[in-house]
Amino acid sequence: MRIGVDVGGTNTDAVLMREREVLASCKAPTSANVSDGIVAAISTVLTNSGVGPESVEHVMLGTTQFTNAFVERKELVEVAIIRLALPATRGLPPMVDWPEDIAQALGRHHFLVRGGYNVDGRHIAELDEEAVVQAARAAREAGITAVAISCVFSPVNGAMEERAEALVRSEMPDANITL
Repeated sequence: MRIGVDVGGTNTDAVLMREREVLASCKAPTSANVSDGIVAAISTVLTNSGVGPESVEHVMLGTTQFTNAFVERKELVEVAIIRLALPATRGLPPMVDWPEDIAQALGRHHFLVRGGYNVDGRHIAELDEEAVVQAARAAREAGITAVAISCVFSPVNGAMEERAEALVRSEMPDANITL
């Protein structure tokens, strides 16, 4: 079973599907707190179908919310970026080619940390856990509540990103963290 959710500027739509069969769907006005609307839409299709969450294998989310905020330069929050990739990517810092106004809006809270993988899954370097903890502390002290953790070739192996997330969470339990 799969759930698809589309958060638009006007409505949030959700559908629960088994293969190509639609089991339940809903449409509701997009909520001010987008997360609440997503949770409500998923809950609605599960309740209306009688399907338990344990039966859902995939949830897909599509939204214009980020695109709109990005294009309009509105409602962006500062983000700490922790890149696990040293020594390999020292020459290109995060957001090096982003438009200056967006980079300034998100802040320049970049932390380059030893770690990462080669394309074949071998380590570039072992994860520097202490550097991740120091980055999280610096972000917390700067009042940052959103953290992006990126590890070179993480699609090959996500273990370092997951470990870094646990370390950041220990320092910033309420942070919004994206891997």
